[in-house]
Amino acid sequence: MLNESQQDFVTRNAYVPEHLPAYFVPFSDLEPYVADSYVYYAGPDRLSFIGYPLDEEFETGRMSRILNRLVGERRPAGLRVIAPEIPAIHWYRIVRREQDRYFRLDLAGLKVRPKVHNIVRRAGRELVVSVGRGFTAEHQRLLVRFIRNKALPEETAHFFHRLPDYLTHSETAFLVEARTRDGGMLTAYDVAEFGAGVYCFYLFNITNREDRYIPGTSDLLLAELIRLARERHKRYLNLGLGINPGVEKFKSKWGAGPFLEYRFIAAEPKLFSWRGLFAGG
Repeated sequence: MLNESQQDFVTRNAYVPEHLPAYFVPFSDLEPYVADSYVYYAGPDRLSFIGYPLDEEFETGRMSRILNRLVGERRPAGLRVIAPEIPAIHWYRIVRREQDRYFRLDLAGLKVRPKVHNIVRRAGRELVVSVGRGFTAEHQRLLVRFIRNKALPEETAHFFHRLPDYLTHSETAFLVEARTRDGGMLTAYDVAEFGAGVYCFYLFNITNREDRYIPGTSDLLLAELIRLARERHKRYLNLGLGINPGVEKFKSKWGAGPFLEYRFIAAEPKLFSWRGLFAGG
């Protein structure tokens, strides 16, 4: 667990959402810890390591030493790592890999293009935006539809289903939602986290493309999120991973660009006895 000083250190310096226990814990059911300037989460048989140092430049060798020390101490049956680079991990084999980039908006220097302003204005004629924290049955129905329509893998779908737990757990997470002006139908919502120092995190964009899709809905929500972030004196908006070319295009048209490499691995122990290894056998 983190003590008060460690929690303040993490909150002040977080620049990826996985740094924040308020975000990560509800989705993982793991406990947060800090090793030097690295956050990690651990349970009886699992370890998730966040390989982005909080107050220094990333250095592969140093991260590798810390990670391998933790693995040797905890010997998890399941290991997950995200980092700019993935080092060799003693006694483990990688069973899954992912690669992407985090995108970021610099709010201080942001200049939105006239074309994007027009998209937001047109969407605003049909939609009204509001901000809150209450996750209702209506939000849940939209989430279930979104998961079904995206045909998400089981593990990813399970992650999305924990969204209500996250909103209950984090006092600094908010819903930015859009409803039709003519009937109050919920058409989309974003989930954002404001609990870091100079960063705001754009986490989820849940849309309804079945009943009534209004072009520019996601742009209208992002415009409101930018306003909220500026109001709270945030310098940056971390827009999350690129995911696919369409999502990257959406983020890029707002002026966001990649600022961090993202590598993910899931790993498990190689087939030998931990007991024999540490006994020297």
